Amino acid sequence: MKKKNIIFIGSEMHYDSFWWKMMFMAPSVVAAAGGTLLRNADMTTIAYVPEGYTYLEKLAIDLVAGAHGHSVVALSDSADIVKTMNDLPVTKKDNCTERVKLQDVVFFGHGLPGKIALNYEGYDGDVDLTATNLASVTAGAFIPDGAIYSYACRTGNASWYESDWFPFKSDSEAYPEASLAQQMADRFGIRVHAFLTRTWYGNVLRNPPDGTTIGSALKKARAGHENEVISLSSEHEALPHPGLAESGNGFLGIGPRGEGTNGFSLWRRRGARQMPTGHDSPKGLSRTMREFKPNEPFKPNEPTRGGGK
Repeated sequence: MKKKNIIFIGSEMHYDSFWWKMMFMAPSVVAAAGGTLLRNADMTTIAYVPEGYTYLEKLAIDLVAGAHGHSVVALSDSADIVKTMNDLPVTKKDNCTERVKLQDVVFFGHGLPGKIALNYEGYDGDVDLTATNLASVTAGAFIPDGAIYSYACRTGNASWYESDWFPFKSDSEAYPEASLAQQMADRFGIRVHAFLTRTWYGNVLRNPPDGTTIGSALKKARAGHENEVISLSSEHEALPHPGLAESGNGFLGIGPRGEGTNGFSLWRRRGARQMPTGHDSPKGLSRTMREFKPNEPFKPNEPTRGGGK
């Protein structure tokens, strides 16, 4: 039996920002290079939503895929997620049949309770994984010790409730047993790792205290090089992205134009400096990545509205 890994990468259309544009790409490159998050496999597919990324921003995927022999798939709708997970060909070698099974699958993208939204706020249509289309993925797609890692927000949370004034009293109030993470665990009979909270990507591309230095370096170097890749340090570079973050006022020194980061996206040459972590919202929930184990037969279920209070 051959083992296959899949790395799903969402678009970043929610934040119009130099700092955030490549936040899903960076950890994906590290995962694709191997030796960290995912176990070694016979084959790996990188499946990404291309909307909103420039040629240079997508080049990071092509380079790591080429270096390690991975295949690359562009996702255009929700059905493509199912198609990619069900792409488990039977191969023949020396008159022997070899089956392909999924080993590790990881998602880097936006999320909501009950949904991994790989094209959140995109214009080209939804690319979502929900309980509904999860039922179309082959139940026996994974090896017995397969695993899913979701770095999308709130995959382990089935409640839409949140309040700064009246935070959750315990994780149980987020109904993790009804979450998409639990549904995936039950569907495939595997371990699923996910967050109850939103996911924090703020430390992925840079150490936040270095932001001032990075922004100043771009502002100083960009004159006459607006359409070029600009080296900011031994670690970072700025990729030209016309139209990105064109807000604020350069004269008044406010917004992206004021800090000089408009029209570019931040890239770290080696990909992510660390994996995303749990955020402090919704208030009151554990920020660590939780392991969900299978316990019941799969039943499609919509996220619980309200709840916990």
